[in-house]
Amino acid sequence: MEVIWPNLDAKIAIPPGVELETKSVMRQLVKASRALSELNGYVSAMPHRELYTRAVMLREAIDSCKLKGIAVSPEDLFRAWFQPSDDNHNAQKVKAYYAALAQGCSELGNGRALTTDWFMELKVQIESLGGRRFPRLKIARVREGLADLERYIADDSDGVDPLLKLGVIHQMFRRLKPFQYGTRRTGRLIAYLYLIQKQLIPGPTLLMSSHFLAHWQEYFDFEYTVGCQSSWEKWNLFFLTGIEVTARSSLCLAKAIETEIERQIGLVKAGLPKIFSDELAAILFLDLYITNQKMREGLGISRHTATKYLTALEREGILVSEMVGRERVFLNQQLIDLTMLY
Repeated sequence: MEVIWPNLDAKIAIPPGVELETKSVMRQLVKASRALSELNGYVSAMPHRELYTRAVMLREAIDSCKLKGIAVSPEDLFRAWFQPSDDNHNAQKVKAYYAALAQGCSELGNGRALTTDWFMELKVQIESLGGRRFPRLKIARVREGLADLERYIADDSDGVDPLLKLGVIHQMFRRLKPFQYGTRRTGRLIAYLYLIQKQLIPGPTLLMSSHFLAHWQEYFDFEYTVGCQSSWEKWNLFFLTGIEVTARSSLCLAKAIETEIERQIGLVKAGLPKIFSDELAAILFLDLYITNQKMREGLGISRHTATKYLTALEREGILVSEMVGRERVFLNQQLIDLTMLY
């Protein structure tokens, strides 16, 4: 495989001056689009969509950061959420990525466009523990390239399918390498937000980074090998295959989560009929964890009653508790394990 090392002084053409819509790429684009459509249709009708999207954001943050060598478990991440002073720096970085993704989804809902200024903000958010300088922005071809990329993202008049365009945007951002640290993670965030902005997915519902993680060597190699017609075609096929595969695995996860929730509701009904209610089920399956405060606020009950409910649910095997700082957090371990399985 020919390696094309980037020339820091050479301007990168955005969009690339090659034919993107080859026959093989267009066939794969159809497959990826169909898989996304099937996922979107199921997710839009999910009774527990909010829990599913939070599970996907958790997994996406963990997988994207793991590509950088930042490895944490979901339990590590929950500890970082409830104990800000936690000295697990990897967990704090994944927490920052999750927060940037969640905030980005919210800002897209308010009509914000993907711009160079927002790229900078995302970089600062995910590197919240340091590394906030942007020395590479002093390189002319990087500044110009980001401006071209911003225009390319905003331009819908070129007739290129947004899903195909997404692969180009992601690869171009990586090749520009605007930051010494955090370029790839920022690029994956931008790609995810573009999916949502173009309504290719209705929110954080796709396990996008799981494909890159499963094929990490190939994913990293493309950063240096894409540059000619044949290599662009290979990259687009790799990227669109990833969209298809992750859409199908995300659909499997969504169905598995609904099945597991129904199983757990049945257990609570049978084992704890005195405390079961539709309101309890609604608050219990809003997220992958629950606290005494959330139970109190959701059901309008006292601390003592909430403690009784949570203790009973733990005895029934629905929840697993852990002291994190001064807070006892109750995790739905079965749903967490499912989230990491697909």
